[in-house]
Amino acid sequence: GDDWSRGAAIQTSRANISIQNCLFSGNKANAYGAVYQYMGQVDLINCTFAGNTALDGRAVGCFAYEDDSTILRAKNCIFWDGGLELFADQWAQLDISYSDIRNGHPGEGNINQDPLFVDSGYWDNHGTPADSSDDTWINGDYHLQSTTGYWDVDSQSWLVAGEDSLCIDAGDPNSPVGQEPSPNGGRINLGIYGGTDQASLSSN
Repeated sequence: GDDWSRGAAIQTSRANISIQNCLFSGNKANAYGAVYQYMGQVDLINCTFAGNTALDGRAVGCFAYEDDSTILRAKNCIFWDGGLELFADQWAQLDISYSDIRNGHPGEGNINQDPLFVDSGYWDNHGTPADSSDDTWINGDYHLQSTTGYWDVDSQSWLVAGEDSLCIDAGDPNSPVGQEPSPNGGRINLGIYGGTDQASLSSN
């Protein structure tokens, strides 16, 4: 997105959409960095937001018009963009549960803990920190660290980390674990790989 954009990855208007097991990283906009929602309903399930930048609502910005309905529902997600993750105007509703949100957010099962990504992406300022126009995004690896095992894409094998992410086994207890390999603790992981065959392994 450019300096004037809203929602550099997705913009919705009067639409009902569902997004599952998606990664939003390195999106840059003046306002509402990754997803901009105007009216309608957006459902986010097992998505990861990381490294998105904007003045506010770095992950998602939601707007309505008076009595019109705007609802953002999210569960089993990770919002880790450095703060100011979510924005909703006075008519929009946020229903966030069983998610990891930087600086916290009310909702059942929500946590505010470093997700311990295997390798967080970052913005390279090319030696000009005062000029963001030439910044470029360096991709990361958003699998969760695990002392039992996390999937390494480069080697196509399971490796171990020195710590366990608290996003492992932290999802909605009513969500199926899907293709998560054993041991999985019987509960879905947060983030993009939750419910998939690349879900980081539980130490329980």
